[in-house]
Amino acid sequence: MDKFNDGNTLPGNLGHFFVILSFVAAIVATFSYYKATVVKSVEEQLQWRKLARFSFYAEFIAVVGIICCLYYILYNHQYQYKFAYKHSDNSLPVKYLLSCFWEGQEGSFLVWIFWHAFLGLFVMHSAKKWEAPVMTVINFVQIFLTAFLLGIYFGDFHFGSSPFVLLRNSDLGIGPIFQQPNYLERILDGNGLNKTLQDPWMVIHPPTLFFGYASCTIPMAFAVAALWKKDFTGWIKPSLPWTILAASVLGVGILMGAKWAYQSLSFGGYWAWDPVENASLVPWLVLIAGMHTQLIYKHTGYSLRATFLMLILTFVLVIYSTCLTRTGILGETSVHAFTGGGLQHQIWLLLAFVSIPPLFLLIREFKKIPSITKEEATWSREFWMFIGALVFFFSALFIIVATSLPVFNKLFHQKWALPENSQAIYNKVHVPIVIIVAICIAVTQYLKYKNTSKEYIGKKLWLPLFLSLVISGIFIFTNGILYNKQGDIFKILITIALAASIFTTIANGAYLITVVRKKVLHWGSSLGHLGFGLLLTGILISASNQKILSINNPAVNVFGDGSTEDPRENLNLLKNMSVDMGKFNVVYYKDTPDLSAKDPKQYYYVKFTDTTNRKTFTLQPSAYLNVMNNGKAGIQPNPDFKTYWNKDVFLYITSLLDPSKRDEPAKYFQSALRIGDTGLLKNGFFILKRNIITSSKVDVKDNLSFKIEVEVVMSTGQRFMVYPAYAVKNNMAEIIPDSLPAQKLAFRIDGIAEGQKINFSVKDDNKLTDYITVKILAFPYINLMWIGIIIMSVGFMLSMVKRIKELNAGKEKL
Repeated sequence: MDKFNDGNTLPGNLGHFFVILSFVAAIVATFSYYKATVVKSVEEQLQWRKLARFSFYAEFIAVVGIICCLYYILYNHQYQYKFAYKHSDNSLPVKYLLSCFWEGQEGSFLVWIFWHAFLGLFVMHSAKKWEAPVMTVINFVQIFLTAFLLGIYFGDFHFGSSPFVLLRNSDLGIGPIFQQPNYLERILDGNGLNKTLQDPWMVIHPPTLFFGYASCTIPMAFAVAALWKKDFTGWIKPSLPWTILAASVLGVGILMGAKWAYQSLSFGGYWAWDPVENASLVPWLVLIAGMHTQLIYKHTGYSLRATFLMLILTFVLVIYSTCLTRTGILGETSVHAFTGGGLQHQIWLLLAFVSIPPLFLLIREFKKIPSITKEEATWSREFWMFIGALVFFFSALFIIVATSLPVFNKLFHQKWALPENSQAIYNKVHVPIVIIVAICIAVTQYLKYKNTSKEYIGKKLWLPLFLSLVISGIFIFTNGILYNKQGDIFKILITIALAASIFTTIANGAYLITVVRKKVLHWGSSLGHLGFGLLLTGILISASNQKILSINNPAVNVFGDGSTEDPRENLNLLKNMSVDMGKFNVVYYKDTPDLSAKDPKQYYYVKFTDTTNRKTFTLQPSAYLNVMNNGKAGIQPNPDFKTYWNKDVFLYITSLLDPSKRDEPAKYFQSALRIGDTGLLKNGFFILKRNIITSSKVDVKDNLSFKIEVEVVMSTGQRFMVYPAYAVKNNMAEIIPDSLPAQKLAFRIDGIAEGQKINFSVKDDNKLTDYITVKILAFPYINLMWIGIIIMSVGFMLSMVKRIKELNAGKEKL
């Protein structure tokens, strides 16, 4: 009899049962669908398909059961389970309980498994003659995904990781407390959810992304089924709606992540070319290329081999991206990669087992796939669609190679890495890509399949081109778009890319008005391209012309050595002390935790007053000090922003008062400063104004006497001047401090440092005044990007609905 009191273990035992049921049902469904595919007898096919469907329904019910059991454990704070203890706590709002799923390795795989099963239901009832081979592939992948939840141990080796393992039986269950039968009475709270995941966008972004990952399996499954059955052409039309769905959902999921990063992370924007961001973007780029080659084949018979390659590679890259982000290999290069959780080898095996078979089939059957040897006409729609698809593919290739450098380093024992400013490299490569893609999207819509006369193209495009040049010129010369730190050539490329993106937007808008008109179901491609043009326009303007508003001159450096923050771009705000910042007057006047929402973050209220019209608004960024493994305190900020019609004013906190230093005993603190530098006091700041030399000879070591004029500014607005002095006479140093007794301040010069710096010390007896250091940016016309995302998504959906209606109407025979 077990001596431990583990509380209610029924949800965990039931969850374990559902995991095993799901795994076994996936195996049975795979085998049954395989048999339904290969047997010749129609009667046997029906019998095997009946068993396969029954197994798949059992699989879906089991997956739902796993989710319900795990949610019950989280909702009821049952900390005897490792997953609940590690990812939740008593104060976690109910609305963020779902976020616990995707913080944990097991929970995120569970979400992926659910979408697989959910989409499989629709494939099962709509694929008709393709049901058996396609569902064989889908269930084969499901076997390996479900295996990650098994948590079966063979000695020290464990296969999968169960979300229902008891805390005392896990790697966290170490210590005397777990040897006591009543250990659970001492575990009063959980470890808690990562604060950055406690955000509304993180409730919807990860499941949308996993929906996209799961949907990428379906076009691949159709492609593999076609290779398997040697029906190389019949799969294109029934799979096309699934390809469009996958492209739409995965794209929206990625851009939801950009929105979350914009309002929740501290890198001051929506995209930082982080390896985890790249890993999700690459499959989407290849999928977009595959979707367009699929359309090319549907209308012309060209690009069938490319379609097979792109759609299979999309799936392979989804699995490879999972390996990159979940094995811990990107831990040193990414700010939000998963650790391996002990499953590193199993994750790489997943890549091998589910990626090698489709690639092997493609290689084996490649020469048998029909191919038209005649080249496409230069002025045909399919030619420029293929060029665009090829550019997307090369973009994905560059990103995945650059992101995979840690993998290559491990394999080949090298130390390859991008330059320190890797974002600039990505940007420089992709601005020319944007130009090519944008022009292709603008022109292609007006081209006809097979061939198009140049006169027709010129007649249709001259007005959109003229309007684009005019509007681009207005943007460029009235908003300073040409300003960019990357260099003259890059400025020119940015300008061309902006003009091309505006051309894309206007050309597709004109196509909707003049050609498509009231045929709503035909709006899909043009609307999607129009949205993509707006998206590119918003990115180019906001990224190339963003402005730093928090200019700190002279700069108070509160970051210390080794910080990547530039003190001149970060404004120090003492509590209740207003600061002029160009167009705005800024004051930090209050901070308080939002107890009503049970939010663990501290909120800081910063009031902005427009100096031109005296209008005000308040931003409420949040942040907290997080103690790292090295014992140092780091900032975990959440930005806030004010949206205008033509820009966002964006603020995030870069430094906070460490409460542990509030009541430190007074002593001299030394810094190496130059004339003009600024230092922070507990209740104000000081500026080294000028060096007053009182005596100097040729050999300064023999005779040097000087004093520094220091201006002291208190948080009350009071200003004082002090003059600490330093002298060297006969190789003996003489230090003459100066002080402000009423303010409990003392200043002294300790000597000469390198690089025209002075070793300057301050003694401050006052209690430390609350302060925050903030970075404030302006993102011009960023709303064009968000609007573009919405329009592009609507375009995708309309295209998918159009393809489904065509299939249901019998226009596309299966």
